[in-house]
Amino acid sequence: MPTTTTTTTTVDQPKAEIFDASHYLGNLADAAVHDLTEKGYSATVIKDSDKQAITTDFSRWRVVSILTSRYTGMASVYVKNADPTPAEKVDLAVDQAGITPTLPASYASASALVTDVCRSAGLGGKTLSPTEFLAAQVSGNSQELEILKIGIPALCPDLQGALQDVIDGNIPFGNGTYEIGAGDRKIKPGTYRTTGSVDNCYWERTRPNGEIIDNNFATHATSITVTISPSDGSFTSERCGTWQLVK
Repeated sequence: MPTTTTTTTTVDQPKAEIFDASHYLGNLADAAVHDLTEKGYSATVIKDSDKQAITTDFSRWRVVSILTSRYTGMASVYVKNADPTPAEKVDLAVDQAGITPTLPASYASASALVTDVCRSAGLGGKTLSPTEFLAAQVSGNSQELEILKIGIPALCPDLQGALQDVIDGNIPFGNGTYEIGAGDRKIKPGTYRTTGSVDNCYWERTRPNGEIIDNNFATHATSITVTISPSDGSFTSERCGTWQLVK
C-alpha cells in the first residue's frame, strides 16, 4: 500500500492584542506604555531624535510614532520632549489666535515663516534697517503682521523694537511721494530728520489738493528737520537720503 504522509502546520498565535496607535500620537507616553502593557506588549520607549532608550519619567515625553508586533509582543514607542519648542509654541499660539496662515509653499508652518524673517532681517546690513525690512515684509499683508507679532517675541526678541516701530508707523523712508496717514506707502504726521549729510536735497509738503505748503532745496546739508502736520496731504523727498521720525 502507498504510504500517506501528513504534514501539520503550526500557526503561531499572537502574543498581544491589536493596538490602535493613532489615539496616542502627540499625547504623553505614559498612557501609551500603560495601555500597551495591558494588551500584552513589552514596550520600549525611544527618543526619536537620537534613538536612545528611556526607562523612566514617561510623562515628560510625547508620542511621535508606535511600532507593534502582535506575534512577538514587542512595541517600540518613539517620543519627543513633552515641552514644546519655541517654534511649536508659536504655531500653537497662531492657531489659538484663530489665524489660518496662507503661506508660500516654501514654509511648512507659521513658525517657519517667522524663523526666515528673523534670519533675513539680520542680513539687510547697510541696505535696510530691521524696521525697514519688516515694513517691506508685511506691506499689504495684515495676516503676516499678526503672525510676526506672535512669533518675533519668541523666536527673535531682539527685533521687537523694530516690529513695534512698524506697528506704530515709525518707519524710516527715502525718495518718493508719500500720503499722510496710516497704511501702505503712507507716513504718519510728526517731525522727521535726515539721518546723514545730503546733497541736492529737495523736499515738499503739499495739501490734499496738491497745493504746496512748504518746500526747500538744499545744495548740501548735514541735517534737515521737517514737521509734517496731520492736515498735510503728502510729502515728497528727492535725494535727501533717509528720514527718521524724531517725535
